[in-house]
Amino acid sequence: MHPLSQKESHVVLYRVVNGCRLQLLHRTKVDDGPVLALAHFQGRLLVGIGKTLRLYEMGKRQLLRKCELRGLPTMVKTLQATGDRAYVGDLMHSIQFVRYDSMANRLVLFAND
Repeated sequence: MHPLSQKESHVVLYRVVNGCRLQLLHRTKVDDGPVLALAHFQGRLLVGIGKTLRLYEMGKRQLLRKCELRGLPTMVKTLQATGDRAYVGDLMHSIQFVRYDSMANRLVLFAND
């Protein structure tokens, strides 16, 4: 087997202009692994980067890192978000349930299979 490898990854955001054109907003470099999943989460962007789940907020020049949850068992492949919870699917077909604690500004893993 050949492990997944990359030199660098980016999260690239575009805006749709007049329903037909794309305008580049941000290109933010991430160093922790491949970006395999993105989800809208409470007005922010939840990103699965390798074995890390990270929450970003929009800045003027790039995305701003707000908080992250490191050390998930395998790479994040899918994300679903509702309310203050996120459901994280990984490459080994497992699911982790994550809650966002807004008072402490942190992502908390509260259940997995």
